[in-house]
Amino acid sequence: MPEPAKATWPPQTPTPGRRPEAFFTVRCVPPEAPFAWVRAGWRDLKRSPSVSLSHGALLAMMGILLHIYFHEQPAVARGLAVTFALVAPLLLVGLQEASRRLESDLPVPFAASLSAWRSNPAGVWTFAMLSALGAEVWLRVSAGIATLFFPATDSAPGPLVREVIFSQEGYEFVVVYWSAAALFGALAFAASAVALPLLLAWRIDAMTAIRVSLCACRRNPKAMILLAAIIAALLGAGMLPFYVGLVFAAPIVSHTQWHAYRDLVAVGQFPESPKGDNSAR
Repeated sequence: MPEPAKATWPPQTPTPGRRPEAFFTVRCVPPEAPFAWVRAGWRDLKRSPSVSLSHGALLAMMGILLHIYFHEQPAVARGLAVTFALVAPLLLVGLQEASRRLESDLPVPFAASLSAWRSNPAGVWTFAMLSALGAEVWLRVSAGIATLFFPATDSAPGPLVREVIFSQEGYEFVVVYWSAAALFGALAFAASAVALPLLLAWRIDAMTAIRVSLCACRRNPKAMILLAAIIAALLGAGMLPFYVGLVFAAPIVSHTQWHAYRDLVAVGQFPESPKGDNSAR
C-alpha cells in the first residue's frame, strides 16, 4: 500500500464540476491497521502534550458536569448533553489540527488548535449540529424505551436502576436498551470515523464527509470494527475514574482518527468510469 502524501494546507476544494465524493478514493487496509493508528495517535499526544491534554481536560470537564447533573437534575443534564454534542466536534477537530501540523513538521500553537474549525466553518458546524441532533434523538429514544418498560417509574436514575435490578422486566429492558445503544453507536461511529479530518483538510460539506466515512467503513469492515472497539475501550476506561481518564483518552482517539483518515482516504484525479473505480460513492 503506498504511503499517503503530505497533507495539503490550506484546505483545498475538490475539482469544480465533479461530485465531491468522486474526488476521494477509499483504500483497503489490513485488519490490524488500527493498532498502527493508535500508536501514531499516542506519539502525537507525546509530541504536543500541552495542546492535547488541555483539549482532553475540557472534554473531561464536560463529562464531569454531565455526571453531576445526571444524578442531581436530569432535565438539565439532557440539555447539557445536546450542547456538549455540539461543542465536542470543535474541540476534536482542534486535536486533529495538531496531528496535521505535526505531520507537516509545523509548530502546534494552542490558538491554532482552538480555531481549526475556521478552515471549513460551514462543514464543521453542520457536522456539529448533526451531532447535536443525533444526541437529541438518542435521548428521546432511550427515554421512550424506559417509559415503555417502566411507565410508572420516575425517570430519575435511582428509581429506574432499582426497577431494572429488581423487576421481572429488567432483563428485557437491558437487552432492548443496549441493542438500541449499540445500533446508534455503530451508526454514529460509521458516520464520523474519518468525517472530521476530511472537513479539516478539505472544503467540502458535512454530508460528503459522512458519505466518505461510511464508504471507508463499508470497504474495511474488519479494520473499522476493531477501531470502533479500541475507541470504545479507550473512552470507557477514560470514564471510569470519574472521567479523569478522558484527559488522555479523548486526545488519543482524536489523533487516531486523523491517522485513520490519512491511511484510508486518498485524494486526486481519479477516473469516473465504474469499471475499477474506487471512488467513494
